[in-house]
Amino acid sequence: MIGLVPFLEGVVAFIVIAGTVEHGVSLWLRHRAQRRPERDGAEIEALREENSELRTRLAELEERVDFVERRFVREQPPRRLPNEPERTPV
Repeated sequence: MIGLVPFLEGVVAFIVIAGTVEHGVSLWLRHRAQRRPERDGAEIEALREENSELRTRLAELEERVDFVERRFVREQPPRRLPNEPERTPV
């Protein structure tokens, strides 16, 4: 029975500290969400257009890399080991 009291005190302290931390984090997240600048429709549309352009450029670069990889693999002759006389294990 004597060991139960310190255990319960620890549990209560943990609950209080965890609740305080959770409340602090929720306040921080709420504050962070409120200070986000509002964007108008024109700015959002410009960002979407830029995103689309960047995706197009990325697709073109991926095609170029694929082309170069295929050419590189095709142009290299397969490497062979040098001809060595056949040896038998001793």
